[in-house]
Amino acid sequence: MAYTLKNGQKAIVRQAVTEDIPFLKEAIKAYVLESPYQVLTIEEFEDTFADYQYRIISRDHMAGSVIFVADVEGMIVGNIDFTPNNRKRLAHSGNIGMGIMANWRNIGLGSAMLDTLIKWAKKNRSIEKLCLQVYADNAAAIRLYEKFDFREDGRQKQFIKLGKNKYEDNVLMSRPV
Repeated sequence: MAYTLKNGQKAIVRQAVTEDIPFLKEAIKAYVLESPYQVLTIEEFEDTFADYQYRIISRDHMAGSVIFVADVEGMIVGNIDFTPNNRKRLAHSGNIGMGIMANWRNIGLGSAMLDTLIKWAKKNRSIEKLCLQVYADNAAAIRLYEKFDFREDGRQKQFIKLGKNKYEDNVLMSRPV
């Protein structure tokens, strides 16, 4: 889907393809290094990215799973993914993960990616609920999610360990499809 960002540039949010893998890898690596709100550490990056690569290459790896990329003038600057729960009683729901390169934040790209994912989910009859997790102090992300009708389901106190004796709460949010 095509979107005009607040800076006037055009973004295409589309399903990831095999050719995107090296560019997506660099984008994810950049926001793992840049963002204080990524749970993934750089030390864990390679193993996690191997799963992403597998999901892109074999699209039927997990029914109902999708990875979208945000493409601005041929450059991958963000991504959003949905991973369904694999237990029968939870299969109506799944989890969203999203990342945007630092210089592309706060210009509407997050809205474009969420809009694309929600429209995709509405076409997938097996998905009834979208879930996500966000750092409690990430006010900008929480405002974005609330704009798309996500509501807080609860908090996990001191769930994210940032360092010695330094923790952040994890906010659980969801919305019906």
